[in-house]
Amino acid sequence: MKTRNKGYRNEYLLAQRLIEMGFKGERVPLSGQGWGQGDLRFKFGSKYRTCEVKAYSSKFFEYDLLDKSDIVFKRTTGNQCSKDWLVIMPIKLFAELVT
Repeated sequence: MKTRNKGYRNEYLLAQRLIEMGFKGERVPLSGQGWGQGDLRFKFGSKYRTCEVKAYSSKFFEYDLLDKSDIVFKRTTGNQCSKDWLVIMPIKLFAELVT
């Protein structure tokens, strides 16, 4: 399957899942054109948020960590690290926390 088709399929599937969970939003048309507008726009809390969707065929090690924890916090380390923490959690837990 071409990367573009895989990306569209996963964007569509995630958008449908979020809508089924009661969130308002949509897939951004032509999101793969690289205009920096994200793949999805959904309302979480009181604001619409831009969402980037990534799906990989290989297993993330974070899945193993989520077998032992509810939430995984991740960031790069080193002298030049100025990036904030990333939060990784199952979508059901995310929905519980933002609704």
